[in-house]
Amino acid sequence: MRTLARALARLLRESEAELPEELVLHALVAGFDVFDPTTDPNSFFTLFQKHTPMGPEFKFVGLHAPTVVEADQYDSLRNLEGIKESFDQVDKLDIIVTSAAIWADEHSTFRKRMLKSPGCFDTLDKAGCIGDMLWLPLGPEGPLTVATRVRTMTLVELTELTTRIKAGKHVVLVLGPCAMCRKTKAQILRAILTSKDRLISHLVIDSLSAREILR
Repeated sequence: MRTLARALARLLRESEAELPEELVLHALVAGFDVFDPTTDPNSFFTLFQKHTPMGPEFKFVGLHAPTVVEADQYDSLRNLEGIKESFDQVDKLDIIVTSAAIWADEHSTFRKRMLKSPGCFDTLDKAGCIGDMLWLPLGPEGPLTVATRVRTMTLVELTELTTRIKAGKHVVLVLGPCAMCRKTKAQILRAILTSKDRLISHLVIDSLSAREILR
């Protein structure tokens, strides 16, 4: 996702098209890796600076919150000062950009985080979790709503995506092979594309996963 953000920043700087005067960038989730702050979506904002007098003005809405919280504390935490302001801006989103990972990949950040929380991994595994998008669990037929002890703090729920797409918003899914083992993400993509609810409006996919899907 950081690579994509960097590419978008470059294209905006180089574009000769008529762009909006103002672009507001939102962090939809908080960072998972405390040892690598560059993976925190809040850090992506540093890539977007106005380099030309004709370019858009960038504004930012960060999410300064714990990455994973106790599920029964989620509602109270999202209403805390400093976090509530980010949630209050959600309805202004026009484009949601996200990625996904497969549950079977041992390098999946979501999978590793659920393994650290007693009972959460087993609960999701038994419920048929096959991966995650927006760091929220997906099953073969769409979003998994099974209760776990902890959950990710994210501005947008997977179950909200269909309504947002119907309202004319865009949900862009960007998928590439695992950076560590190069496993494709065809399994999670297949579930997203065949979900009873429409979860994405646009797709950017690597050729290996695309060929696997077409086979």
